[in-house]
Amino acid sequence: MKLGKRAAFALAAGSFCLLYTIFAIKPLETEYQFNPEWKIDVANPSTTKLSDDEEILPFKLGQSMGYFTTDGKVATFVSFPYKASITEDAYVSYTANNSNATVYSPDGKELYRLEIEGFPHLTENKTFVFQPGGTSFVMCDEKGNAKWNYAGISPVSAFNTSENAVAAGFADGTICEFDLEGNLLNKFAPTGSNYPGIHGIDVSDDGKYLAVISGMDKQRFLLCYVDGHNSKIVHHSYMDSSDPLQKIVKFSKDNSTILYNHGSHISILDVASRKQADIDIKGHAIKIIEDKNNFFVLSKMKNTYSVYIIEKFATLTGSFSFEAQNAFIEAKDGKLYVGRDTHISCIKITRE
Repeated sequence: MKLGKRAAFALAAGSFCLLYTIFAIKPLETEYQFNPEWKIDVANPSTTKLSDDEEILPFKLGQSMGYFTTDGKVATFVSFPYKASITEDAYVSYTANNSNATVYSPDGKELYRLEIEGFPHLTENKTFVFQPGGTSFVMCDEKGNAKWNYAGISPVSAFNTSENAVAAGFADGTICEFDLEGNLLNKFAPTGSNYPGIHGIDVSDDGKYLAVISGMDKQRFLLCYVDGHNSKIVHHSYMDSSDPLQKIVKFSKDNSTILYNHGSHISILDVASRKQADIDIKGHAIKIIEDKNNFFVLSKMKNTYSVYIIEKFATLTGSFSFEAQNAFIEAKDGKLYVGRDTHISCIKITRE
């Protein structure tokens, strides 16, 4: 039986409404939203006394450093003439010919003195001093006294720490891994490049994996498994090009992923599957941080800084660029903090 035009139209319209209703039941994919929350000026700011429950983050811009609260107040502001090192727990400044230094808490109280010649370097809950000549370093205890030291014969060219280990790479291509008591767990020199050198390094919290950028002229990334005093390269990949710049190599907080930069790329490696992804960036990465389900990358090309937001495992969800002489990024509890010369801005990241 043939349908009239009016009946056929009504049937088609009814079918469309039914299909629309069925597909409308499936929720639309959510997208990340980036909403500015506040902006503060840190050029000679007035500081605010902290309450016990306020959260703070460190900043360093040019020749100034300090701490700000997550709701947009400057807690500590310090100028320094040469260089400085700062973490969430402490800060220290030093001179070009440094023979001693004082380490302070975020509220400006003296924590301890370092009566050791060299350049202080603070990491999370750890204090090191790199000694003159660049081939040796000292790990200090909580009072600033020398706990142990390592004296090499070649300059330290890469350095990193984790919860239970310390890793150092040297200009001659040697890699050393230590426990927190200074025991040398492993020492080796990977080959595979025409010229030696370690340009970036990190170590997993359990000390079982070392991630390394090694060599020049056939520069490559290495993932090494450490078993006792033996190490085995379990993954490697050659770079598209070689350069002598220091590289960032970073394990994720759960040690399941490694991020590293080379050329104008960020590479992301899954430790278990060895699956790797690459993301193009502008310039050279200078910082990589992690918060919740995202990695944040700050890169620099001349006076242009770029920020990249990468959803785990390796999905680029957003980026933006700005002009500045100095910049930094921090992230905490779903908020991104961006420092630009004399200002710090807070951006809330939600998925809607």
